[in-house]
Amino acid sequence: MGDDSAGIRVGFAAAATRIQLWGLERSEDPGQLYLGLSVALTEALRVSGLLPLHAAVASRGDAALAWLGPSGSGKSITLLFAQRAGWRAVAEDLCWIEPESLRACGWDHGIRVWPDALERFFPDLADAATMPDGKRFIPYHRIGALEPRSCTLSRVAILGRAAGGPSRWEPATAHETVRALWEASGLPLLDSSRHAAARCVARLVRRLPAARLVRGDSELPLADAGAEPAALR
Repeated sequence: MGDDSAGIRVGFAAAATRIQLWGLERSEDPGQLYLGLSVALTEALRVSGLLPLHAAVASRGDAALAWLGPSGSGKSITLLFAQRAGWRAVAEDLCWIEPESLRACGWDHGIRVWPDALERFFPDLADAATMPDGKRFIPYHRIGALEPRSCTLSRVAILGRAAGGPSRWEPATAHETVRALWEASGLPLLDSSRHAAARCVARLVRRLPAARLVRGDSELPLADAGAEPAALR
């Protein structure tokens, strides 16, 4: 917390992780404290065998998708379109994945969308609260996404854009999938958490079919999301 008088220490052992906090009453920046504690918990969960994903996740019936892509690729808007089409929102910004069971658990409280996107596609939500970064915040309960927000993943979708053509599904290579998963999982800080994250990504690539969902000028083909890989080619 700026000097040795206050701080957070994380220690890993075979059966448990120990997070130690000291001198917190002398910390002048509570925000820095919460950020540090969040980093410590994230590292502990990584070492335990879970993988964080910056992704939008939704489920419908036996199909459950994680939409991956950098900021601005359309994850939030895609999730809202999916919710309106009968899917159940699980996460918009952060979820945790257990690679063995493929279980995904939402770890956020709502959907954050830029105001112009809401006004264009979902004007009934345009009055959502404005956040410090300028985005609008829509609590999950407002769109009918109720607890528990979890699902078993069946597919990974890598979002892309191509103006001037139809929206469509395309095959994704293993290299594209590995890169998208690493970019979505954040930056592990320690050797132990990096090794754990690498194992998780390798398991997910082997077990989860992946495809690219290209957003064009037509409606998103979400009805094809549960199709077998051959149907996406």
